[in-house]
Amino acid sequence: MLRKWFKDEEGQGMVEYGLIIGLIAVVVIVALVALGPKVRDMFDQVNEELEKRTVTREGMARGITRFATGLAKSLSEIRKKTLLVDADFRHSILASHTNPASNSGLVRVLEGHANWKECIQSTQCPHLDILTTTAKTAAPQELLSMTAFPPFMEEVREQYDYVIIDTPAVETALD
Repeated sequence: MLRKWFKDEEGQGMVEYGLIIGLIAVVVIVALVALGPKVRDMFDQVNEELEKRTVTREGMARGITRFATGLAKSLSEIRKKTLLVDADFRHSILASHTNPASNSGLVRVLEGHANWKECIQSTQCPHLDILTTTAKTAAPQELLSMTAFPPFMEEVREQYDYVIIDTPAVETALD
């Protein structure tokens, strides 16, 4: 009777397949646990690089302000604290669609005449703020190369999940 039971391998084959699948699952789980921090670090690094990207346009093509505004609004809708900065010093579209105080804005902040926190405008979107460019300047490239810009960006990046900067067209301006 035992001999007949050992010769019947149908049930034994299924058990072996089950053990192999279980062993594969254990190996995959161990690999994910061991590699988890490395994979997370890789995704964090990709996310940091994406946060540093600038979107601009070539020539006088329209639409980059609309894109920047749409991106900022989308990020705010997923509850990411977002700041939309108008850095188009010559042809600001955002300033013409908002009601900024004439003595506040990015130009005044970079010149050291205003605190950026006082110049921020809240919007109807709960997680979206705007910093417009209200004052015109003859040399925008000098403003961006001033020593005030990097500390300003550090401060706003500490306060916001995302900082979207609406830039001028590439070919029409040096800034």
